[in-house]
Amino acid sequence: MRPTEKIKRLFVKSNVTVSSEVDDEMIRDAFLAFKKYKKNSAAIQPNIWRIIMKSRITKVSGVAVITIGIIGLFVFFGNGQSTLHSQVMRGLESARTIYNVVKIYQDGKWETYYEVLYDREKGVREVGYPSNRYHIRIDDGVFLWHYTPGDDFVVRSKSIGSTFHIGHLVSGKWPQGKSVRNPDGDKVVDGVQCQMYYYTNPENTEDLRLWVEKVEEKKFLRSWESNCRDDNGRWKPSKKGSIEYNMSIDQSVFSADFGPNVKIVDADQILSERLGLDNAIFTRKIMGLVFAVHRLERSEDDLIYVSCSLRPLEESIQQFGAIQLNHGEKVHGNMELFSISDGKICFPYKKCRLLQMRYNGIEAKSWILVPRETWSRGSSELDLGVVVFSRDKLKKQRIEQGKPENREFKPMVTLSLPDKLTQVNTMISYAYSEAEMFNPITKVYLCVADTELHYQIKPFNDVSETEFMQSINIALEQLKKDQY
Repeated sequence: MRPTEKIKRLFVKSNVTVSSEVDDEMIRDAFLAFKKYKKNSAAIQPNIWRIIMKSRITKVSGVAVITIGIIGLFVFFGNGQSTLHSQVMRGLESARTIYNVVKIYQDGKWETYYEVLYDREKGVREVGYPSNRYHIRIDDGVFLWHYTPGDDFVVRSKSIGSTFHIGHLVSGKWPQGKSVRNPDGDKVVDGVQCQMYYYTNPENTEDLRLWVEKVEEKKFLRSWESNCRDDNGRWKPSKKGSIEYNMSIDQSVFSADFGPNVKIVDADQILSERLGLDNAIFTRKIMGLVFAVHRLERSEDDLIYVSCSLRPLEESIQQFGAIQLNHGEKVHGNMELFSISDGKICFPYKKCRLLQMRYNGIEAKSWILVPRETWSRGSSELDLGVVVFSRDKLKKQRIEQGKPENREFKPMVTLSLPDKLTQVNTMISYAYSEAEMFNPITKVYLCVADTELHYQIKPFNDVSETEFMQSINIALEQLKKDQY
């Protein structure tokens, strides 16, 4: 998907629904683009809660993304070489502090979507407002903090500034369409005379109006408005943003202090312990990704518990950009176990899905495998069939290179089964406890099945351990009876 199409999708999407997933996707791409032009600047660090001159209190949002609300810069300024684009980027780079607010138009009124405060020395603070419950993110250059007021925990992970790779932007060319100067639209914004620039995408489905202040060889983006077509082809308001520069900011807004009763959940430690590659049973590099097996258990009646993960190689991250600030919606690839291919049984087991989650480009899943009649009882080995799907930029690259988007591995690996036997209920409890461990840092889904093996994918918070235990046991008994 071209960058224009991608960001177009985000604009349209966010006009319909406000969600942290959409917010995070825009944050990530805008941040990557901004970092390209900030190679010689101090590392960006997030923080907000609008207290300008210690008197105006609002709510803010976005981590390490002072350009979040300035998405128009990268969609509508052409291929990055235009004079307007370079002058605006110079304006951003020169700013000591920035305040950015973005609003969306829905249900006939404008609502604040997120706000961001940036201080070159202190960092960035964001407050976003999905579904009437706002969230806060702070990046102080060492840690990234993610907190939802009312929770008794805050999630801590490494700083975006240290994990994003400068210069590794979204693949493909920047949009070639150029903004058009429109003197008739010039106006005063916050007491400053601004020039207007206008852009309409090639499909004529959205437009953008930009108001910039010219100061010598720099231009400061002060305000922007976007519109898009509705289902009937009529123009409707979509988003608008405003940006202020070099204001005084109360430094307390950058403090990652969430109160004495809020515990810290260390996301990096959880990932290392549960999904670390160093202690994995098996790893294999394939298609620019790394497949790993993290846990393998066997029961008395030869049911097998297996948990796996898939993530991009470091080279893929450098080429396509790191995936951050994403609550489970975006990966470079995903996986599935299989035993049947082209209608033929390849492996002597059936599968019962348990858990699935995504975080920062990593996908993790777990299953219990049920032996078929052809399974050799007491077998000491397992041939694991895995299909790997490329996604997003990796998929696009493989298509351009004439390589298959997906690959079946028959098998991916032959694993030695443990001698120690584990009770089935223990396996199910382990999957539930793993979901409970991941739940604070990302969205985790459990697979709940009925007697007809109709699976429902439910958020962890909607499934009790008792319901999960009963559901999986019913599904396993049904799978044992299933002849196919």
